[in-house]
Amino acid sequence: MTTSSIGDLVAKDNMLCCLQRRIYTKNGTVIEPQEFKVRTDLESVDPNNVLAAATFVW
Repeated sequence: MTTSSIGDLVAKDNMLCCLQRRIYTKNGTVIEPQEFKVRTDLESVDPNNVLAAATFVW
């Protein structure tokens, strides 16, 4: 899990996260590599904490 964009000029309250490899959930569901947008207040939230939370949820 990485970030591909944090607070760009167009959407300063968004963070684009990137799942770089296929992963499998506990029940065997496959989650393919993808990017997804996370809306957050980047002035008060550490982007590393967002990545940690997104990784844990998968």
